Amino acid sequence: MTTEEKIALAKAMGVDFGKTEIVFEKNVEYEIGNVEAGGIGVQVNQGVQTVDNGAKKPSKTASQSKPATFKMVNDVFTYKWTKQHPERVTHFYQYLVKLHAIDKDTSHEEFEKLFTGVPTDVTVKWIAPKSALKFLMTTLKKRGYIKPEGKIWVITESHFKDAQNNLFKNMRNEHDPEYLEDVINRIADTLNPNHDVKAIKMIDDDEADELWRGIREKWV
Repeated sequence: MTTEEKIALAKAMGVDFGKTEIVFEKNVEYEIGNVEAGGIGVQVNQGVQTVDNGAKKPSKTASQSKPATFKMVNDVFTYKWTKQHPERVTHFYQYLVKLHAIDKDTSHEEFEKLFTGVPTDVTVKWIAPKSALKFLMTTLKKRGYIKPEGKIWVITESHFKDAQNNLFKNMRNEHDPEYLEDVINRIADTLNPNHDVKAIKMIDDDEADELWRGIREKWV
């Protein structure tokens, strides 16, 4: 709408401008729809009469809001030698139980489902520090022992929960404590078919508890 047309429309609505300066505020995006609805507003600010179309941009609806970043998936990991050496995943499971890294009541059948490549909704209780889980999964992926069938941290957060049964979150931002490297490498070696399982150094219950206790004291 031109300036002249706006003035004419405003006068038709009974607005008396007199000698007052007229300032038109345009909202190009919403102008046509607003005029069709007859929505021209008039206000006086410090002697300057302002005419605008009164249109306001619609607020975002719930469907337009930013979606939550956390989501659960049934995708899992595929162990590299799952067909040739499925027993290595069992050794992996046994070592984690011995280390008090996963809950002793964890079924080894359920645990192994996480490394078959077949989608599942199984969750495992990880009772060692969160940083140890992050370091372990990073190591296994770097070595090429596991292949995530999706995004590694989304999968990890969907299938591992803490001692309070809460699924882990923000795994990507967790640190990899260097002093854990020896024990993490020993755990990873259980999945290497070229590595003699009997040669992997085991630790007793007291040593396992002491290991994780030291980590918790350093990383609250």
